[in-house]
Amino acid sequence: MALEAGSDPVDAAVAGVVLLEDDPRFNAGTGSCVRLDGESIQMDASVMRSDGKFGAVAGIERVKNPVRVARAVMDSPHLLLQGDGATRFARTLGMTDYDPATAESLRRSHEQQALLLSQDAPLEWKSFDWRAHWNFDSPVPETLRADTNAHDTVGVADYLLERR
Repeated sequence: MALEAGSDPVDAAVAGVVLLEDDPRFNAGTGSCVRLDGESIQMDASVMRSDGKFGAVAGIERVKNPVRVARAVMDSPHLLLQGDGATRFARTLGMTDYDPATAESLRRSHEQQALLLSQDAPLEWKSFDWRAHWNFDSPVPETLRADTNAHDTVGVADYLLERR
């Protein structure tokens, strides 16, 4: 619909991703996976045009629509903003503080952590000493859980056909 109305194809694609980020069933924006600490959510988003112009954010926190921030980065001199810098940039755009956690994403996080502490941990985690590489301020939780298969993301692509 946005394209039919004459919108920029990138803006139409961003609008499509915003719909997905606003839907808590997806691991993007609202509903994003909670990290292993059981508390924090860090999100990534990128936007690219067919001519190679690019903008992205990584490790952004407490923003409702990371893709909108990535779109704004594309219009700046930057290519990628990360962590606190990305979140501060979002605030300069007028994006308010937003907690993307949902009851379901917290439940999945707690299940994941419980799985990592159990004998049924996935082979990839059994062969990696994740406790020795714990990089959160809080100690390794004793009882937390999350879904090991909930690591997907969303994407929207728009292809333009030239009229002859």
